[in-house]
Amino acid sequence: MAFKNLNLNKQFFSYLATYLVGSWSIIQFVEWFCKRYDFSNNWTDIIALGLVLLLPSVLLYSWIHADEAHQFKRQRRRRR
Repeated sequence: MAFKNLNLNKQFFSYLATYLVGSWSIIQFVEWFCKRYDFSNNWTDIIALGLVLLLPSVLLYSWIHADEAHQFKRQRRRRR
């Protein structure tokens, strides 16, 4: 199985979960702000589209960063 060879860190999923919760919070805030101050609802759609388009970048960054953090911890253990 190809999936067994993947080293999925817990940090990757925590970064992903943080991004998703943060995105949801931003969308909720923009939606409330638009209703409260009678702005166009297009702002909510624009913000949601921007956050969805940023998702691949965030996934790539978190994958690389989680792997670097894992390698750094492994090197620190070897030095001891």
